[in-house]
Amino acid sequence: MKYVPVENSNHLVRDKSTNAIINIDNSGLEKAKARKKARIEKDQKINKLENEINELKSLVQALAESN
Repeated sequence: MKYVPVENSNHLVRDKSTNAIINIDNSGLEKAKARKKARIEKDQKINKLENEINELKSLVQALAESN
């Protein structure tokens, strides 16, 4: 496989055999994966907190009804 640099881009090359554009920016890929992982963890934490709040609401409501 032979790659040819794409004009005006440091991270893109063209594969001469398939004419495909390939991104060779591995550090950018790793950063994107880390951002995605952090976002997923944040979303999971928020969902867990929402579930705990709903559980607390139910417990408070049950206590209020019993009194």
